[in-house]
Parts: sequence; structure tokens; C-alpha cells
Amino acid sequence: MRFTKDLSAISRYLRRQRDRYMEPLGMKSLHARFLLEVCRAPGITQDQLTQLLGFDKSSVARHAAFLEENGYLSRQAGADKRVLQLQPTEKTLALEPELTRQMNLWEQTVLQDLSPEEQKTLLELLRRVRTRAEQEEKHG
Repeated sequence: MRFTKDLSAISRYLRRQRDRYMEPLGMKSLHARFLLEVCRAPGITQDQLTQLLGFDKSSVARHAAFLEENGYLSRQAGADKRVLQLQPTEKTLALEPELTRQMNLWEQTVLQDLSPEEQKTLLELLRRVRTRAEQEEKHG
């Protein structure tokens, strides 16, 4: 129980930090991660982004539509016309360095009391926990 309480608190703090940065841009906190993933993998499909972020398909479609309407990305049909690929716009590419800086700054701030070895261990343990959670999600 302590694990989920701490993880939830960290998630809330992260969301609030991103909210403060994204609010003047007229976006929600989750849009920062969404846009960074599209910048890292231009042409990523909505389905791939759904899996990567752990959101449901309708949320990804809704946020993609919002970001497209506001000029942050474009959705283009791939070879299979039913599959939409996401591309960052110039507006997003110009914003990407600052989004990355903000995300890294928060991470550095919250991890500053850990040694580099402790940080590495923590990240590896979190990846393992996430992998298990994803497996449990898939298998009910």
C-alpha cells in the first residue's frame, strides 16, 4: 500500500509541475509527454502511442485531435488509410527543446538526493514494476 501511495503522490507532483508549464500554452500536462513522444518518433501511429503511454485509444484520439486543431501536430493516413500517423509541426519542433528541458529539470530536482548508482537502480526497478503492471493489464 505504501508503494502505491508514494507512486500516486509523485505522479500528482509531476502533473502539477507540467500543468504550470503547459497552462500558458493552453494545453494540459499530459500533452507535454504526448508531444515529446511524437517528436522522438515522427510518424508514430495513434495505436503505438496508446501502447507507449498506457492511455486508452479514445483518449489518444481525442488529445491528438485537440493538438491538431491547435497546430501542434498533424495526423496523416499511412499506407493503411485506417491508421493515422502523427507528425510534429514546426510549432511543436520549436517547443520541443523547452519541453525536454522542463521534464529533465523536474527529474533532476526530485532525484538530486540519490547517487548516480541509486538513480540507476531506481529506474531499473521502476521499469520492472511497470513491465509487470503492463503484463497484468494485458492478462486481466
